[in-house]
Amino acid sequence: MNFKLSRLITEVRYSLVQFTRNRQSIFFTFILPVLFLMLAWFLFGVPAGPAYVDFLLPGIVGIAIMGSAIDLTVGVIAGYRATGVLKKIATTPQSNLEWNLSRVISGMVVVALSVIVALLAAWLAFGCIPMINAVLVLLVMTGAVMFVGFGMAIAYVARDREAANMAAFAVTFPLMLISGSLSPVGQLPSFLQLVAALSPLTYLNDGLRNAMTTGDIGDAITNLALVSMLAVMLFSVGTMVLKWRPD
Repeated sequence: MNFKLSRLITEVRYSLVQFTRNRQSIFFTFILPVLFLMLAWFLFGVPAGPAYVDFLLPGIVGIAIMGSAIDLTVGVIAGYRATGVLKKIATTPQSNLEWNLSRVISGMVVVALSVIVALLAAWLAFGCIPMINAVLVLLVMTGAVMFVGFGMAIAYVARDREAANMAAFAVTFPLMLISGSLSPVGQLPSFLQLVAALSPLTYLNDGLRNAMTTGDIGDAITNLALVSMLAVMLFSVGTMVLKWRPD
């Protein structure tokens, strides 16, 4: 089947509309990262001072990327299933390329908005202005693809909307806690450090921190390479397991 831009635009637009109607997705995308930023600062940041904000902000951005990409993907696909839209799409000329591109583009749009909200909140609350550079932009984009793929795999396992929302939370919340978002991975018990080494969010957080606050561009590029490889792996798995069109 031929690729058609109008079908792609329609699917992206419809996905974003469905996203705005999901209260849980809105909460995890725009409100939760800001709440984490405020809560972590008031609990741990006062004695640590501005240095903790510099550590915290990239972790909050990482949470925003993960949460928004996974919740958008899981929420939209679960909604499609619940309303019968997924079966209707399967009868249209839409191709696999259009379907997968729409997941990536809509995910990147929502991730970009979520990151902007988190950065704006940090600037308004703490006057924190991170370094903005090409590596940071690439990390945000590849992180979005990585967690969109992760979300597609979750949507395959959890078939109904409630189960999908619960599964998304069950995956994202532990990763927030063990992946160096709110505190250094080195402060975790040894067995949790081993688990953190398997978390894709760990490498995204490290790369964001290198690019945004420490200025270690070499390390940021290394982490970007790792995130890119994980993005290819997770998105490939997601596209293989999520059979939206019958064979």
